[in-house]
Amino acid sequence: MVVIDARGTGKSPGFYEVMSPLQTRDFYDAIEWAATQPWSTGKVGLLGVSYLAVKQWQVAALQPPHLAAIVPWEGMFDHYRDLYRHGGIYSSPFIKLIWNSQITVNQNGNRASPYVDRFTGQRSTGQAIGLDMLSGNRSDVYEAG
Repeated sequence: MVVIDARGTGKSPGFYEVMSPLQTRDFYDAIEWAATQPWSTGKVGLLGVSYLAVKQWQVAALQPPHLAAIVPWEGMFDHYRDLYRHGGIYSSPFIKLIWNSQITVNQNGNRASPYVDRFTGQRSTGQAIGLDMLSGNRSDVYEAG
């Protein structure tokens, strides 16, 4: 089993952009990397719910040679209908909840993150960076200000 921090999250530095094509390409590269490790059979399967389900559909469309199976569940398909416009009416509470409770707190370099690595006891978001750099290292899908 391999668990990866997406670019700009956890201990993975870089610019974080939700739903970005670059993030999907990074996922493709991770699949191909895992398939070539000595402990791997060369067949990679994916499993995930919600955002991880969405990213599975997106990376599968790129047809990584070593991707053997995907198991997405409870992942939105139509971002307009399922995320931004429930029933055609703009809906921001869910986006705000996810933004504040999961995305920004897990951003790489966030010194205020309450999360720590259970094995090392160190902050799970890596080395702290300044607030200006932190906000400049992500694409805001929701202006939480």
